[in-house]
Amino acid sequence: MTTPEETRALMNLADLLSKDLSQVETEELVAGIRDAELTGSQAPTWSAELIRELRCRGVSWPQMAAMAELPQTTLWRRVNTKL
Repeated sequence: MTTPEETRALMNLADLLSKDLSQVETEELVAGIRDAELTGSQAPTWSAELIRELRCRGVSWPQMAAMAELPQTTLWRRVNTKL
């Protein structure tokens, strides 16, 4: 069973990931990373896609960590761990 917060996060992610990420505002991508982290086992997959888009935009690991309020190591691991 999911909590209301997890349900909201899943709905936001479904909407976000259905878009062309190159056309999405940076703030929306960061919010998506935070939402993905609420989803448990799917977090690495969904976060990685959003993190890659931010990296393509030139956002540094420290900047991303500050914006997403997550450790840099978590963000790096999401992108670099083979699932």
